[in-house]
Amino acid sequence: VRASPSATMARYACAVTAAVLALWWACAMGAAADQQYMVVHVTDVHGWIDAHPHNKTLDADFGDFASLLEHLARRCAGEGKELLLFDSGDIIEGTGLSDATEIHGEYIFPIIELINNYTALTMGNHDIGHTSTVALMRRTFIPFFNKDAAHPRYLTSNSFAKFTPSGVPSREGGEVAGEAGGAVGPEVAGSAVESGMSPLGHQYTLRTGAMGQRMLVLGFMFNFTWEASITSVEAVSDNLDQAWFYEAMMAAYDAEAIFVPMHIDPQSAPEMQQVFAAIRQFHPTKPIGLFAGHRHRMYWDVLDDNAFVIESGKYFEEIGVIEFTIASDGSMKELSYDWVPTTVENFVSMSGVSSQSFLTPLGHKIKGLIREYSQRLHLGDVLGCSPQFYSPDAHYYAVDSLYHLYIDQVIPSTVFNETLKNTQFFISNTAALRYPLFEGLVTVNDIWTIAPFKDVFEYYTNVPGTMLKEFLHVIDTMPSAKVGRTPYHRHTRVVRNTRGGGAALGEEWAAVEDDDSDKLPNYYWSDTVVQANGVYDLVMPQYDADQLQPVLRENFPSYDATFSRYPTELSSTSALAYYVAANLQCSAQCPC
Repeated sequence: VRASPSATMARYACAVTAAVLALWWACAMGAAADQQYMVVHVTDVHGWIDAHPHNKTLDADFGDFASLLEHLARRCAGEGKELLLFDSGDIIEGTGLSDATEIHGEYIFPIIELINNYTALTMGNHDIGHTSTVALMRRTFIPFFNKDAAHPRYLTSNSFAKFTPSGVPSREGGEVAGEAGGAVGPEVAGSAVESGMSPLGHQYTLRTGAMGQRMLVLGFMFNFTWEASITSVEAVSDNLDQAWFYEAMMAAYDAEAIFVPMHIDPQSAPEMQQVFAAIRQFHPTKPIGLFAGHRHRMYWDVLDDNAFVIESGKYFEEIGVIEFTIASDGSMKELSYDWVPTTVENFVSMSGVSSQSFLTPLGHKIKGLIREYSQRLHLGDVLGCSPQFYSPDAHYYAVDSLYHLYIDQVIPSTVFNETLKNTQFFISNTAALRYPLFEGLVTVNDIWTIAPFKDVFEYYTNVPGTMLKEFLHVIDTMPSAKVGRTPYHRHTRVVRNTRGGGAALGEEWAAVEDDDSDKLPNYYWSDTVVQANGVYDLVMPQYDADQLQPVLRENFPSYDATFSRYPTELSSTSALAYYVAANLQCSAQCPC
């Protein structure tokens, strides 16, 4: 429920008065000493906590990460620096450790909980996309980080759990969304709570760091509309118009800085800009750090003299490291940033200790859990041997195109049902395959890194050839929607403002370096030449069937756009595993 226009006007009219109060507060408290900060940022980990087996350079796992953070905490304490750690969401969906369990995240979440130093985490669209995962997070993961009610660390400013009018959580497929009547987040008047919802985490927190610095922290997600049915993501603009945000902004007058981990693409308007503008209405000069995610890029921009935004890649391939000083006059100065590749060598160098002293008991424990879970899931089992490298970001008709292999070979040989009378035609979105297939041994985990979603297949039947031709033109030319999945791209950096440096460990790049991921088509499809007088069955993952249904209904109103389960027992994940085992067998040319 949105606040009334008059109430909203009244609140924002208070912003001017509040700014005067801020000036009064600064004068009353007197001048504070300069304070240095070091911030570590991770985002879009997607299950990659066990290093990168096909990239021997990126050899640091989460045991090494935990060790690094322990050393940094001691080092920063000795130097009088505030050390902060933010995670901008999408912890799951990308590896076997994350997704081979019955519930996505079942083995990942306990390991994340062992990382001692999180200042705050927020939720990504993959985290909120499955009922079973959300239910698990509400039972264990979110309460773990929010067990100290005065200093909660899992923040979801605009992501909510749905409740029935009786106060009992909604149920889907027998899975409980949360404990009956219990709200994980605070019930704030004027928010979506009045619509029978409760914040999945807390909407904001006012924290005091190890050096005594006070900070307001919020956590946002972009305007995602494909969340699990037991949840709701409120549009950012509506969410900022609620009483909770006004209260948070009032609390921020008692803080030296405002930090916002957000699962929001900083290059795609308007959500990030809305958050920043709303904060600036109340706090025109207070230091602000926005920690973005979702686009899987390394992105940097300075928004004004006292504010920055950073996104720190994907798959734990790098961590963002930002350092700055908040001066006694409240300004941000000495701003610098790096993206540090996740190598043990880099982590040891950052830690300030020797390689022999680097791995801590906690690091050892986490490495042991990773090994135990990997063995339990048989992730190292060999399925076959690939004769070459295939990439999901290669041109579709290139010899190393993973999508062409998948659509032209994998699907027809494993999924297509030859008993059906119509011509089978496959369509896939261009973010379905998440990682390359490397030359050499192919393990169970490799399958999960490429196709982690376990999508079942659906189909639209009896599509006339003339209609299919027109439909392919429609989906090829329609603008991309914010539906969630981000296409794979190898390594992208975008630097909009060079203030702060940014060359990580000797690397150098131009102020703006981009790739062609914005130019990717929305969908790939079968090579089959569509005949005008032919009749086709459109086969696709359920994810695509859901999204393309409104497109079919809008453009072809006379067609019955109802899809049904395709007659196969395979999923998008098992189809690839089956193909590798049957067609990429070990041989003298490709030995196992």
